[in-house]
Amino acid sequence: MESTPLIGDNTHVSHTGSNVPSNNSTCSRKKTCLTQIFWGVIAAFTEIGSMIYAGAISCYNKRFKPFHHEGLNPKELSEKQAQNPAIVFLPGDNGDTTYLLPLMRKVHQAGLGTVFTVDPQYSDVNPEQHLKQLDAELEEIKKKFTAKAGAFRVVFIAHSKGASLAVNYALNMLKDQPEKQKEICGLVALSGRLKVVPAGCIRKCSLSIKPQIESAYKALEENPDFLLRCIAGGKDWLVPRKAALVGGNAKHNHVVEGRSHTSVVYSCSEKVIEFTAEILALQKNLTLTHK
Repeated sequence: MESTPLIGDNTHVSHTGSNVPSNNSTCSRKKTCLTQIFWGVIAAFTEIGSMIYAGAISCYNKRFKPFHHEGLNPKELSEKQAQNPAIVFLPGDNGDTTYLLPLMRKVHQAGLGTVFTVDPQYSDVNPEQHLKQLDAELEEIKKKFTAKAGAFRVVFIAHSKGASLAVNYALNMLKDQPEKQKEICGLVALSGRLKVVPAGCIRKCSLSIKPQIESAYKALEENPDFLLRCIAGGKDWLVPRKAALVGGNAKHNHVVEGRSHTSVVYSCSEKVIEFTAEILALQKNLTLTHK
């Protein structure tokens, strides 16, 4: 006796009584597959376009490095600037902040602090090298504040590899230097390499810095009060959101849908400004509480 298919069942009864997939089901699978391929290609071209754009900005601005135009990297601080925090941008693997210039402009225009850049000479062979370089360059920035009797406070805005560098500096390198550690207000991480996720998600280019990522994540677990805000790209194939978003508070994380690893930098200025202002306000309250 032939059975009657249920409503919504994607099978039909053949004349021989056997169930076979319907044409509708096959077409649906093909359509889904083609859609995934289409959006995969779009995401790839978006990432390539963003990288070309970032490279073009980098090539154009390198002759100005370290650039001091548009209020960035001031050689001397005014009395007013010395009373503001330092907002220090750290780049990703290429070690050149010039591709972050559009975002830096907007953060500068928001008036939250004085914007500086540090371009680490990344070395997977000697990871201590870029930590020491960051420390040395921050000391030079600090001198500009102390020359005007200003209090030195730093918020890092870091992309990709720069995020794990900022965490390792603030929570590991300065672990035994509490006075310097207090100068670090927090971090806004953009597609940050903050966690090694299960195999298959972490990309091969991340394996060489796996110990640095693990060290940063361990430090974050041991210091839950560290002011961290994370932004990830919804189409980031290089640093998936599971690796870029850490912490249990959803309000501290933000996903820019449809954006890849590099393009997220050009699509999140409002959230970066909001998170930076939030970190500064919380740090100010903490300072007043401890006084």
